[in-house]
Amino acid sequence: LDAIQIATLEATLLQRRDYLDSIKDALAETARASEIEIAEKTEVLTQKENQLSDLQARVTDLEAQLARRRAQHPKLLAEIREEISAALPKTEELKAQEEEMRRELKALQDKSLIGFKP
Repeated sequence: LDAIQIATLEATLLQRRDYLDSIKDALAETARASEIEIAEKTEVLTQKENQLSDLQARVTDLEAQLARRRAQHPKLLAEIREEISAALPKTEELKAQEEEMRRELKALQDKSLIGFKP
């Protein structure tokens, strides 16, 4: 090999080395960008998993609450019906007293010269 060929080969080798260095730099930059993106996505995933966990716990609580209410519902209806049944005789008694008071008031108004009605 003569000096010109050696110089050409060295120049080509230097160009390839520079090209290889630029590829290494680009690869390292891509790797850094990928690591950042993976970290961001991991954070988002963790947040979503926490939200899901919270929602699942809330659903479990709500399902338990619904089951309790379903179990209590017949009991509450029975209690309300008992209260209504107990109140009905008292209502009838109060209605009878009201009618008696109206009759008494009417009798007093009829006796009286001054009426309550205009």
